[in-house]
Amino acid sequence: MAVVFAHENASPATPGAAPMNPSYDFTGQVALVTGASSGMGLATARAFAEAGAAVVLAHINQATLSAVTAELAGSGHQVLAVPCDVADEEQVAALIATAVERFGRLDMAFNNAGIQLPVCDAADEPARHSIG
Repeated sequence: MAVVFAHENASPATPGAAPMNPSYDFTGQVALVTGASSGMGLATARAFAEAGAAVVLAHINQATLSAVTAELAGSGHQVLAVPCDVADEEQVAALIATAVERFGRLDMAFNNAGIQLPVCDAADEPARHSIG
């Protein structure tokens, strides 16, 4: 499921139309965000939390993950931090299992984190490591 959060200062697509400023209510839903400790992942995790979702935060860096988790939990949001290297299939499977075990469901995922293989080696890697 793709979720788009329009910036409040975005110009309308149609001249004379009111600017888009949608609001979402994700109360009772569970969102998973990879790469949740910085940039787009962090902004998306905050947006999901502010919209009422329980948020599973995944990131490879435990220190930044802990800081973000403390920030969101301190603001009253329901969060779960799970250290995860998305390049490791077993860690990703454990991430999903942990999310479902804790919250009983998983409704949406923002797959922000990724891996990058060197261009010269990418053609020789098995398909399971490719990004698509």
